[in-house]
Amino acid sequence: MGLAGLAAVLALSTSPARAASTAARDLQGRPAADRKHQRYLSAYHIESKEQQLAWGKALAFWCNSLSKEAELVAPALVAPGLWRVDLRDYGMKASVWDRLEDPYFTATVKTKKWVREWHPAGTLNGVSYQAGYYSTHKTVTQRALAPWLGPRDAVYLAEKTRSVAAIVRADWFLVQTAQQADRNGTGYYDFLGARDRRQFQALVGLDQKLSEKLQKETRAVVSKSGVALHNRQVVRYATVAGAYWTTLDVNNQTGKRNALKNLDGDYQHDAEEIIAALPNGLHAFFLSNAAGVRQDSAPDNIASDHTAPGNDRRVHPGHSCIRCHSSGFQKIDCWARRVYKGPVALASPDYEKAKRLRRLYLSDLDGLIRKDNAAYAEAVWKVSGLKPELMARAYSRLHAAYAEADVTLDDAAREAGVKRGELLASLKANAAALDPALAGLLALPAEPIVREHWEESFPLLMGYIRGGK
Repeated sequence: MGLAGLAAVLALSTSPARAASTAARDLQGRPAADRKHQRYLSAYHIESKEQQLAWGKALAFWCNSLSKEAELVAPALVAPGLWRVDLRDYGMKASVWDRLEDPYFTATVKTKKWVREWHPAGTLNGVSYQAGYYSTHKTVTQRALAPWLGPRDAVYLAEKTRSVAAIVRADWFLVQTAQQADRNGTGYYDFLGARDRRQFQALVGLDQKLSEKLQKETRAVVSKSGVALHNRQVVRYATVAGAYWTTLDVNNQTGKRNALKNLDGDYQHDAEEIIAALPNGLHAFFLSNAAGVRQDSAPDNIASDHTAPGNDRRVHPGHSCIRCHSSGFQKIDCWARRVYKGPVALASPDYEKAKRLRRLYLSDLDGLIRKDNAAYAEAVWKVSGLKPELMARAYSRLHAAYAEADVTLDDAAREAGVKRGELLASLKANAAALDPALAGLLALPAEPIVREHWEESFPLLMGYIRGGK
C-alpha cells in the first residue's frame, strides 16, 4: 500500500461512519460464504498508535477468553483501530452477538412496514369486514445500524453479515461482555453459553466423579480471606483442559459452615466462585449457589470486590476475576497445611479415610498452583505477547477507562468523529432545546458527562451534528 492509500485508510478510521465504510470495504473482499460470520470491532476514537496496539492485545486476550475453541486466534487487524472477528474462530453464536446494542454504531429507529395481523370481524368507515388476516402499514420500532453511518455501507454490512450489530465499539464491547449483571442477554455468560454450573463444567471439561475416582482432587481451608466475608474451603479438580478451582463460600461460619472443623464431606456451603481452564488454556469464571444455580454477581453477604476502581463493589465473573487473579491462581494460605504439619496430626482410625484426608489437605498445593499458573501464562503469552500480570493490568486499565471515566468535551468531539469547534457549533445551534446531559458541554468550563448519560444522548448529538433539531 502506498502513502496515499495508507493516508486514506487512516482517514477512514476517525468516525463511526468512516469506520463502517472501512469495514464494508473489507467485507467485500471476504469470500461470499464467510461474510455472515464476520463482525467488526472499532477503536476509531483512539488516536495514539501505542493505545491502538494495547487495544489489539487486549481484544486478542478477551475474544479468546470468551472462546469455546482450543485454537488461540487474534482478531484480524483490518486498518488502524479496526479489527475483524470471525465468530467461528471463537465458537460465538451470532444470535448472542447480534443482540448487542452498541450506542455508537446502532440506534433505535422507526420505519414503516407492512404487517399481516389477525383482526376480528367489524366495521370500518361504514364497511363491514369478516374476521381474518389483513395487511396493515404500521410504524415499527426496531434496532438498526445507525442513520449517521453511510446508508450504502450500513445496508451492505447489515445484509451481508445478516446482523444489525455488524460493527461495535471495541471499548464498549469489552465492558459490555465483561460481566453478566445488568446485561440483558449480551453478557459474559451469554457469550460462554453457560446457563448453569453443569453447562460451565461441560465447557471446561470437568468430570467431577472421574476426577475424584482418579484421586485428582485437592482441597484447602482458608480461615480468613481478602474477598470472602467468612471462612471458605477451596477445591481443585483435574479436567481435560487443565484445572478447575472452586471456592466453597458461606454466609456464616459456625456449625456445618465452619470450614476448619468439617473436612470429610460434611462441610456445607452456600456459594461457589469458580476459575477453570478453557480449551485454549485461558481462564473462564463462574459463580453459583451450592445447588449450581448461576449467580450473575456474588451475593453481598458472601463476598465483595475491594479492588474495584469505582463504586460497584460487586464481584463480577469476568473483569473482577481478571483484576484480582492477575497471575492466574493466587497463592492459598491453607489453614490445614499450617496446623497439621505438627505437632497436631490429621488422622482417622479408618486408614483409607486418613489417607484420603492427607491427600486432600496435606499434598503439594503450591506445586499445583505453580503448574496451573505456568499453563495459563503460556496461553496469555501466545495470544498477547505479555505476561499475565501485565495483561491483567492493561485489561483492567482499558476497562476502567471506559466504565469509570466521565466524557470530557475533547472526548465527546473525538467519539462523535468531529472537531471540537464543529461539535460546539452543533450544540449552540440547538441550545434552545438541548438535551440536558449534552448542555453541560457548553458550560464554562465544560461539564464532563457520566458515561451512561453519554451513551443515552449520543444519538441526539449525532442528530444535531447532521443538522437535526
